[in-house]
Amino acid sequence: MIYLDDASTSFPKPRSVQEAMLFAVRDVGASPGRGGYAKARAADRLVYETRNLAAEFFGASHPSRVIFTPGCTHSINIAVKSLLKSGDHVIVGGRQHNAVVRTLASVGCAVSRFDWDGRGALNREGFARLFTPQTKAVVINHGGNVDGLLFPLGEIRDLCDGVPLVVDCAQTAGVVELKTGETDVLCAPGHKGLWGVPGIGVLAFGKKIELEPVVFGGTGSFSDNPGMPSPYPDKLEPGTMNLPGIAALNAGIKEVNAVGIKNIFEKKTRLATTAMERLLKIPSVKIFWPKDAACRVPLFSFTVGGMDPSEVATALDYEYDIACRAGLHCAPDAHKELGTFPVGTIRFSPGFFTTADDVDAFVNAIARIATKK
Repeated sequence: MIYLDDASTSFPKPRSVQEAMLFAVRDVGASPGRGGYAKARAADRLVYETRNLAAEFFGASHPSRVIFTPGCTHSINIAVKSLLKSGDHVIVGGRQHNAVVRTLASVGCAVSRFDWDGRGALNREGFARLFTPQTKAVVINHGGNVDGLLFPLGEIRDLCDGVPLVVDCAQTAGVVELKTGETDVLCAPGHKGLWGVPGIGVLAFGKKIELEPVVFGGTGSFSDNPGMPSPYPDKLEPGTMNLPGIAALNAGIKEVNAVGIKNIFEKKTRLATTAMERLLKIPSVKIFWPKDAACRVPLFSFTVGGMDPSEVATALDYEYDIACRAGLHCAPDAHKELGTFPVGTIRFSPGFFTTADDVDAFVNAIARIATKK
């Protein structure tokens, strides 16, 4: 199989990631924070090491402000529900994923969208005018999961003027250099660009940010207190931790560090650019990817004229053994802006382990599918 759905989850996983999960299950076994015996201490060490590794990776102010969650969506929920309440005002960028859209809707706050020109450039004056005394946060999707639009974090952070900036890094963690100094709250999945597995996410936040739990339960600490502990990370990590997921994240971050984010970005961009240039030679194909290379991550969407995107993806799967995702990609607002709602697009999202031969096979398959329509 040729796997071209890295934006959903990375595959294949490095062997070290697979072995790390097996080590956690086979050799450690115990739950972290739930005992003083040798196996439990080994679990504690693994969590401690991974927290410090993630803190260094994201430039966190302190390891205690790096929280392990069940995923990026859970991280976003903690951030949004801590910073906003009903009646507050929030400013968001375009291309929002439902992880943000639905969470904001559940809070019941007023939402304003800032202007952009389709290439990631900001209307600075218009952005500044959106702020009100009730504005409690700015939330952006750093890299669009439909058309790969990359927003300029540094510029947005400068314009926030102290209002907390929450960043959904689902498509950029492990692909684009990220530091919490450019954000106030950073939400990332472990199973995409960090090469870990589903079920683990990261929430990193600055020293001036205070967050509240959205799930309550045991932490293995302060057990005589009926409320959640006040110190981080315990305050935001209730329940038994996902040790196999944390072990996989540990190995995944180490692999990313060894390869280098710059090298990962350059290779994936080279593959995406090659695919885009060749697809454009097929008359019925339309590409959705910012023209300015400085404002995009290495994924894009496309349509084949006269065909439903799901029909194209099904043909790729059944006839050519190529995996691509079609539809709305959990981001209907992005498709509304792109004019592809309600049917959506097909998404091309190569991984670091994708080869030039894979791209050749993909483009040739699309050419044949477009010809048969």
